[in-house]
Amino acid sequence: MLNIATDIQSLTTFRRSSGDFMKQLKKSKRPMVLTVNGKAAAVVQDAEAYQRLLDIAASADAEEGIRQGLDDVAHGRTRPESHAAARWYNGLEQAVYALASYPYRCPVAPEARRAKRKLRHLLYGKKPHVYRVIYEVDEGRQAVWVLTIRHGARRKLKASDLV
Repeated sequence: MLNIATDIQSLTTFRRSSGDFMKQLKKSKRPMVLTVNGKAAAVVQDAEAYQRLLDIAASADAEEGIRQGLDDVAHGRTRPESHAAARWYNGLEQAVYALASYPYRCPVAPEARRAKRKLRHLLYGKKPHVYRVIYEVDEGRQAVWVLTIRHGARRKLKASDLV
């Protein structure tokens, strides 16, 4: 969320104290709007926060594509190859639901130690189309929480990706 008191600054003020503003950007992880003559002219942001924003946008694009594809299958707007995609998706869905019965059958995820969480990952698909279902087991509630589904070739998760 943008804080009007601290996240909107004139370009001149930013130039004078750029080091202080860079520290603020890194600490807050929020973008800053720079103005010229009182009008928004540019937005600056910490590089790590920007990368996270790009990752979220890419994930949203992928999810929307999947949603549209499933809608096409449901309404018969498909070619025969789409039936294979629907089978793949249904298989993934079954594999995820099977985690409820056998949550510890999958190995600990490589990111678990760094994230200081008990993450596990289910690998689904055949190379080069392997997807990772990253999840946690909540023993208290006897539940499995799927945190994300990612293509296996993507970079490893950061702790900040799991907020």
